[in-house]
Amino acid sequence: MIDREVTGTINKDGFVTFDEEIEITEPQNVTIIFRGTNQDSKPVKLKTQQELTDKIIQGLHEAITGKTVPLSALWDEVDAD
Repeated sequence: MIDREVTGTINKDGFVTFDEEIEITEPQNVTIIFRGTNQDSKPVKLKTQQELTDKIIQGLHEAITGKTVPLSALWDEVDAD
């Protein structure tokens, strides 16, 4: 059994074009899991490990130096109407 993830495009007629060549030596039955994305959606930009580490250090520094907002104060500006 071969298990491989590839990306591609499905046209309006339902034909699939893969983004990379798949070497097939003989016909095979396949299972396709369709995970579509909206063409207008922007890709998610993941944070790097360094960016995440910097944010954690910044948060710890703010907590240690008292530069925090009490949890109860976070709701002060929320309009309940």
